[in-house]
Amino acid sequence: MERGFTVMGEIYVRFTADIGGCRLAETARFSRSIGGSAAMTAAAAAKLGMTPQIIGMAGADSFGGFLSGTLRECGVRTETLFRTAAAATPKLFCAFPDDGTPEIEYDRNSAADLLLSERMICGDWFSDTGALYFGSGGLRSAAARGAQMAAIRYASAKNALICYDYAPIPDMDGDAEAVSGADSFLAQAHMVAIGSESLPHLLDPTEPLSVLTEKMHGRRRLWVVFCSDGKVCLYTRSAEIVRQLPVVLRQGGRREAFLAAFLYCALQDHADPRMLGGMPKEKLTRWLHVAAVSGMLYTDGRFPSKASLRMEIGRLRSCRSVGEAK
Repeated sequence: MERGFTVMGEIYVRFTADIGGCRLAETARFSRSIGGSAAMTAAAAAKLGMTPQIIGMAGADSFGGFLSGTLRECGVRTETLFRTAAAATPKLFCAFPDDGTPEIEYDRNSAADLLLSERMICGDWFSDTGALYFGSGGLRSAAARGAQMAAIRYASAKNALICYDYAPIPDMDGDAEAVSGADSFLAQAHMVAIGSESLPHLLDPTEPLSVLTEKMHGRRRLWVVFCSDGKVCLYTRSAEIVRQLPVVLRQGGRREAFLAAFLYCALQDHADPRMLGGMPKEKLTRWLHVAAVSGMLYTDGRFPSKASLRMEIGRLRSCRSVGEAK
């Protein structure tokens, strides 16, 4: 039986300025799309051929209806995407001025996705889960942290691969409970995805090398580091870089597409999460190349067709060596 893929965490509606070179105050028209690491990773996984389920909460407003309907159209199971009248669906507005720095305003004054709680999580949802993906969005509230920890417990009981997409939330350093929650998530994760700009939140370069190695690699962890120059590096428990990909991850959700493809390959190969850190370099390299293809094809807010992606995956898997995969 094919093992399932479950995602949970941050979901919002993203409004992107239709015309570049303008600031938000100057923008009159926006394009609407799904946003948030959970929603975008679920959509990417569906395009790869999986039938992922998403666990989360949206508002009972029209934006929540848009999120739910769009995800269903992508092939995502939304039975566990709840709706509430107690809070609004969060919204993000983004423009790209001429200076090259995106201008982003995030409306989180009343965020429905933070109302998901531990009591709402059911163990039956994880009966066929092979991988659980979640991000840091839930750190903003005690209820959401409890929900994510409950999901981790249920998924771990099914020997699922636990993937934590770490991104520190604003002002997290002053929130002891959020920091403690992030530490708990890291302790449970088999795989950690992180941007190089976020590494200082976890690693103090003044600490002894042995302490840094233990923090970054632990006994089971595999670290996928998205570097500030757009490259991707993979680190195993031996602290060596297994592969630095010749791929630039541009804007528009490539990070989510990359991670979905990586986990897709893990499930296809029936990876034992307990062995992930010690997996042969050849297999990890192949996984990374498959994931890189998904990132390269994702360029303008639309995911590649399932047929084209499967064709690329087949081509890469038929290559005898890394050098043949041009």
